Amino acid sequence: RVMPYWNDEILPRLHETGKSVLIISSKNLLRSLIVGITDLPIDQAVELDIPNGMPIAFNPKDGTLRAIGPLADSWPRKAEST
Repeated sequence: RVMPYWNDEILPRLHETGKSVLIISSKNLLRSLIVGITDLPIDQAVELDIPNGMPIAFNPKDGTLRAIGPLADSWPRKAEST
């Protein structure tokens, strides 16, 4: 469900306005989105830890992700097993 919304609503706004779009969501939905917009394999995305409240910037021109803020140097990392 996330990719149709990305393709129909978010991506056109990025191209039309050139402005940033803030997406706030659950870790699982963000993992699904990351798989859909990057070349990260699903098996690696499942193990990807997305800390609460960590801003992650996506560059649609080159398909890269980068963390922003004090924990940026430690990301990406694997999710801890519980």
